[in-house]
Amino acid sequence: MKEKAIDPCHENRGGCSHACLNDNGRAVCQCFPGYTLDFDQKNCIDLNECQSTDASHCQHECVNTFGGFRCRCFAGFKLAEDQRSCVPKIDGCSVNNGECEHDCFEQPDGRQRCGCKDGYKLGDDGKSCKDINECEKNNGNCEQLCINTEGSSECSCFPGFMLIYDGKTCEVVI
Repeated sequence: MKEKAIDPCHENRGGCSHACLNDNGRAVCQCFPGYTLDFDQKNCIDLNECQSTDASHCQHECVNTFGGFRCRCFAGFKLAEDQRSCVPKIDGCSVNNGECEHDCFEQPDGRQRCGCKDGYKLGDDGKSCKDINECEKNNGNCEQLCINTEGSSECSCFPGFMLIYDGKTCEVVI
């Protein structure tokens, strides 16, 4: 009776850290893509693709990752669709003010955020600015009359009174 051959990869992957190939009764270790065999021919270590002479790398910067790499661009650039080339980044605020009515702020993630000048609040659409009626809160700090203006407010007095230097207080006209 013929003795059954023992598969050296059957138990504990033949001592291989990634994969084992049975080569006529001998365990041969293999690594997953992005890794290479260490000097012991059993353990797989990360291959630094950024140090390779392969011309398929990045236009600006290469960042090694476990089992691979990713490209990164210098400030003012972003990755192109091929994930290797870099193209100039367009500041979204420079095109039609990012569709913001007042102020446009470029965010680190490349998106834009709108803001409004003093006396205005951002509308529900996140782009338009609505006048704040300062007279609705504490009568605009006016002693008698508050008049809402675009982006601000002014104080006024009843007939027979005049506004004094502080612009808020009224005193009797003599």
